[in-house]
Amino acid sequence: MDKIKLLKDMLINSSIGTSTVRNQGNGIAEPIRRKLKEVFHFEDFFKNLVAHDTELFRHYLKKLTDKLEGLEGESNNDNKPGIVKWGTARKCVNLVFRATVYNGFIWDMHKLKKSDFNYDGLMNKLELPLDNHVVKGIRDDCKKYDLPFDKNKYLSFRIKSLKKEDSPYYQDKASQIAIKRKVCRIDLDLCYWRPQNNCDE
Repeated sequence: MDKIKLLKDMLINSSIGTSTVRNQGNGIAEPIRRKLKEVFHFEDFFKNLVAHDTELFRHYLKKLTDKLEGLEGESNNDNKPGIVKWGTARKCVNLVFRATVYNGFIWDMHKLKKSDFNYDGLMNKLELPLDNHVVKGIRDDCKKYDLPFDKNKYLSFRIKSLKKEDSPYYQDKASQIAIKRKVCRIDLDLCYWRPQNNCDE
């Protein structure tokens, strides 16, 4: 039994559910899962994550995003199959990254430490997976911490229409908020996914 492969497949399946890509393209969930199982490997991920050159990790993230962008959905009805847009592809890759570093078995296997998740730690290379709830959380926290935020960036945000040149704006704001909250950037999703949770406690 290849436990590592089974673990990887489980993390990808649980990260990319139909709700993850709802309204982002007809029948795209399975092609995304299948492609990630083919191109995502734990060893490559951690090799690029721990590299001192941060550009290596950014290039790795870009490469996986590019592998997903443009995939055609598998329609099981009379509707036209969807096409995976850049924003959807990036969100899915980031969700798999998050599931990977949140897994206890992988913590042990790759000797992760709690301090790696500090706002200035290793995991801060990971992007915050974006969706409407997350961008609303970023907007609200920018107001809370007196950080500038273009309200049109919230009003016009749609994950399937997000362009690669616009993504850094949201990630930069998330990084500023993470410093204020003293958490890793990717951990902000724990607050924004269920905003009624009090993440300041």
